[in-house]
Amino acid sequence: MTRMLGRMGSVLLLAGLLGCATGNAISGDGSKRALVFQGPVSIAGQDIEVTIQRGSDVPKLSLLGDSLRVVIEEGAAVRKVEVAGDDNEVVCPDGMTFEYTELGDDNRLKHP
Repeated sequence: MTRMLGRMGSVLLLAGLLGCATGNAISGDGSKRALVFQGPVSIAGQDIEVTIQRGSDVPKLSLLGDSLRVVIEEGAAVRKVEVAGDDNEVVCPDGMTFEYTELGDDNRLKHP
């Protein structure tokens, strides 16, 4: 119980720090989107898949939830990624670098 409360507090703290981007907010469960984004992007919920398409300029990408999957296409710019939750995945092109912060279990950052 104490571990769960501590973890919930940590997730809430990180959510506040993430400052979930309001311009490009995606929420709900089980949706799929592929868009060109300009500005910060926040994704909250579970089982959501988002593709950040070529030509996007994303200063901050925030994920808050479980089983979220984000694919960043080559030619998209992402400077910071923050992940809170479990079993999330961010897939980005080889050679892409950005600041990366995570809180949770079984999160993955992949370069195919």
